[in-house]
Amino acid sequence: MSIVIWSYISVISATVAVIYCAPSTSDASSSAMNKRIAKICFDKHNLTMQDVKELHDHPKDPTKNMLCYMKCFFEQKGLIDKNGKLNLDNFDGENYSDDIKSYSEEDETNSNSDEDSSDGSDSDEDSDESAEEKFRCMKRVEPIKSCNDMRLLIKCVSSE
Repeated sequence: MSIVIWSYISVISATVAVIYCAPSTSDASSSAMNKRIAKICFDKHNLTMQDVKELHDHPKDPTKNMLCYMKCFFEQKGLIDKNGKLNLDNFDGENYSDDIKSYSEEDETNSNSDEDSSDGSDSDEDSDESAEEKFRCMKRVEPIKSCNDMRLLIKCVSSE
């Protein structure tokens, strides 16, 4: 169960933390589709490299353009339905974190150093509890009608 929860969180975290698709090791057609969706949403909302930089500098406070990009991406992937409801049941099990990569090496280094710092103690159990709480939070999110409503998801997946 915790793998499924982490997969859901991975989708949201990857979308929140990173903007544009890069080549990956996942299924080529899936990766290509994610890239097309990312490009459509990137262009539709006039995202700039400044927006990307702002997100990296302030991940808990994305620009309006970034919020609109995230909403667009989720809608295109079917993760937000036509009524704005987060549709986790429609999640297809893809690992989007492989498809949506960071522009900067710094982010990759930071995420790897977090993983490497594990001492193997109760961190897996704590991670499972954290993932389950984030998942419960996502299930409680009100319908996402505006770009600004994406902040509710960010709040769910952001580390305290």
